[in-house]
Amino acid sequence: MLDIRATSLAPHIVHYLNALNITAPMGSFEFVAQLQRQHLATFSFSSINAMQGVYLSLEAEALFDRVINKRQGGYCFEHNRIMYLVLQALGYDVRPALARVMLNGKIDNPRTHRVTLLKFADKTYTIEVGFGVKSPVFPIEVDQSTVFNEGRNQYQVE
Repeated sequence: MLDIRATSLAPHIVHYLNALNITAPMGSFEFVAQLQRQHLATFSFSSINAMQGVYLSLEAEALFDRVINKRQGGYCFEHNRIMYLVLQALGYDVRPALARVMLNGKIDNPRTHRVTLLKFADKTYTIEVGFGVKSPVFPIEVDQSTVFNEGRNQYQVE
C-alpha cells in the first residue's frame, strides 16, 4: 500500500493504486501490465450513463469518484482517461488517442473510441481498459504486422 505522505501523487490516484495491490516496481513495464490487468479485473465497464445522456465529467476528481470510489462503471473515455492520468502522474510517457472500433467489418467507422498510448523502451503500446470484455489484458505494441491472440480474442493495430 502506498503511503500518501511519502508521495506527491494526488489522493485520488493513491487511493486508486492502493485498490489494485500491484507488486511490480513503479516505472517498470511490468507495472503497467499489472496495472492494466488489475484495473480490468477490479472496475466494471458500463455505458448506461452515456446511453441515457447523463452528463459525465471527465475532470479527474469527479471521474475517480464516480468510477473508482462509487464503482458505477464507465465507458472507454472514462476508463482510459483514468489510466492515462495515473500513468502520467507516475511519470510514464503517455498520450491519449482516438481509435476506430472495427467489429462490424466497415473500414470507414468513425473514431469514437479513446485509448492510451504508452511509449516505453523505444516502442509504442496501446493500453486499453475501456472496451468491456473485449479489452486486451496486456499492453499491445503498435506494430501493424503482428496479430496478438488472447483466448478467443485477436487484436491488431492498423
